[in-house]
Amino acid sequence: MNDTAQLIADFNAGRDPERLAIKYRNMRADVFVFLRGTCHLFYRRLPEVAVLQQAPLTWLCGDLHLQNFGSYKDQNRDVRFDINDYDEAALAPCTWDLVRLLTSMHFGLHHFQLSDNQNSDLEKRYLAVYARTVIENAPATLDGNSASGLIHELLKHAAERSRAKFLDTRTVLTDGQRRLKVDGEKALPLLDGDRQRIDALWQHLVTASAD
Repeated sequence: MNDTAQLIADFNAGRDPERLAIKYRNMRADVFVFLRGTCHLFYRRLPEVAVLQQAPLTWLCGDLHLQNFGSYKDQNRDVRFDINDYDEAALAPCTWDLVRLLTSMHFGLHHFQLSDNQNSDLEKRYLAVYARTVIENAPATLDGNSASGLIHELLKHAAERSRAKFLDTRTVLTDGQRRLKVDGEKALPLLDGDRQRIDALWQHLVTASAD
């Protein structure tokens, strides 16, 4: 086993074999998916240069790539478009999120069959907007009024979707009770012992909350 394969195996050690096989199959199919699944390798191999290692520290998404953006409804039920995944959040040099997203753009936009010049133009525009936002200290959020194009259509669809309709896509309603729809993609069947572990964890949380 080469060094890269060993690092991936070590990082994923202890995971359920069935689910890990699905992850590896997806990683083999596409270079962008491989990038998504190997965040640990990405940061391990960042060059030891000042712009990446000595930039000011800030709270980062940690795994900023094209598919970690999406729509959601805020506490006022207004639809927004923003980062929606913080599993790898960390206090780190601010440039790390920049280079992670740029890399994902380089490998992820090939599905749109863009030319090298078009891809490069998008990357430069991204950096220009980021720099301008930092200089002006005026972060903005995308909502149904400010968005356009595909993002506008996404937010329009999300705004029109009720909670019940969303639940219908992920659950089945039987005798007045909703159960997760086990489709092999968004939800997988429980493994032996999972229900007992979940019940025990839930009881622990209930008890801790009552103290």
